[in-house]
Amino acid sequence: MSHLRELQENFQSYIIEGNPAVINQISDFERLSAQQRADLYKTSYQLRLLEIMENDFSGLYAMMGKEAFEKMGRAYIDSYPSNHFNILYFDRHFSKFLSTYEFAKPIYIEMADFEWLLGQALMAADAPQLTVNDLAKVPPEQWGGMRLTFHPSTRLIDLFTNAPEIWKAQSANEPVPKVSYHRTATTWLVWRYDLHAYFLSLNAHQAWMFTAFQAGHDFEYICNGLTEWMAEEEVAQFAALTLRDWFSEGIISEIALVA
Repeated sequence: MSHLRELQENFQSYIIEGNPAVINQISDFERLSAQQRADLYKTSYQLRLLEIMENDFSGLYAMMGKEAFEKMGRAYIDSYPSNHFNILYFDRHFSKFLSTYEFAKPIYIEMADFEWLLGQALMAADAPQLTVNDLAKVPPEQWGGMRLTFHPSTRLIDLFTNAPEIWKAQSANEPVPKVSYHRTATTWLVWRYDLHAYFLSLNAHQAWMFTAFQAGHDFEYICNGLTEWMAEEEVAQFAALTLRDWFSEGIISEIALVA
């Protein structure tokens, strides 16, 4: 290994893992010792990672406050050193970390999970986003065999807290509601449209529809399944209105008609 390569690897090891081997390869300079010079870079690196976390989890940052968030952030950096070439994936283990962090509350964990999905929606692959006009082109006699492909940015998450409402109020600079916990989870749909991340809550029937379509089932199967929860005469209208909303929001990317 060349001297330069060894120096680079040792320097990286010190910045990320705290391995002191590089200190002996650095010279003192004026009033700064080799240790101090190396620590300047390490501190700058950690501050950059904290900045990324504050941006990715702005809602959690607002809830916890600067001091508590930075303390937690530094603990995360120590527990999960960055090992991916893309810095955007640095905080991908944050939720796992929070589940064992002694000062974490359930609302912190769910806020982090929710904000991570918002970020993932923004980075998801591009695909067409169909409209109600595309749905209207499907002949009525072919609705039964209709299958849908959702936009790659769509995600479902079940939350027992009101984290999305808190995040929305924070983002709009509106009064933030108090934290509330619920015995049953609410399913939230997250997706990207026009370079922005959006979310809405789904009731149990809509969540079932989503997962059934996602599994490859057709509209006839969906309608038959919905009769488990509602009267048969109510099914068609409920399913059609739900689809209208999804197409209006840009959630659907493809329609397949199966004979």
